[in-house]
Amino acid sequence: MPVNYFYAITGLLMVLFALIGFALGRNRSLGALLGIFFAYVAADKSAKFIRDGLNFVLKLELGDEVIPYFEAIIFSLGVIGVIGCLFATSYTHRFAGRLKGMLTGALTGYFVSTFALELFRELLEGWPGDQTATFDFGYTLLGQEGLLVVTLNFFSDPEAAYAILRKALIPAILVVLLVVLLRAFGGFTKALGKIWGAILKWVSIKAPKEEAKAT
Repeated sequence: MPVNYFYAITGLLMVLFALIGFALGRNRSLGALLGIFFAYVAADKSAKFIRDGLNFVLKLELGDEVIPYFEAIIFSLGVIGVIGCLFATSYTHRFAGRLKGMLTGALTGYFVSTFALELFRELLEGWPGDQTATFDFGYTLLGQEGLLVVTLNFFSDPEAAYAILRKALIPAILVVLLVVLLRAFGGFTKALGKIWGAILKWVSIKAPKEEAKAT
């Protein structure tokens, strides 16, 4: 069965970030997801600016061929920085929060894989090439020795992998925006409730004082 390397990498990243999300919890996992969005935007938009800045300041003659390398460096450092900063904060101990963080982390792993493949696919073209992995398993069945051979053909095709993975990109982004809007609306209603409660408390305290002065 032929398997694209990048599908396997996507699955591994989803599992990895699900574990990271389980450790971070719900709120910090959402922060990691948004931070990786910004890391992707920074890599996509600032690589050319950095190339032009280096050419101007250092009098270099860097061309478009270096832009994918700058994108790779910026995105990788952004992802590492976001995860590292969030791990430096305190962890949640609520299991429900950890499960929600794990689901958010799986979505984050999908985004990391898709964004990285989009930014790096020029560098990854033709790598790591065709390989074949053969696994031999010996077993005994009804007193007869047998041999089960499983062969997996791995291949590298960034364009084809990205074309498949990006099909779920827009729905995934819409899910993230919905989650962010719901969280933002929830925070707004909580803040509004506190303000309204403070006003009612102030009115309830002030009214008896006014009545006491009138008498």
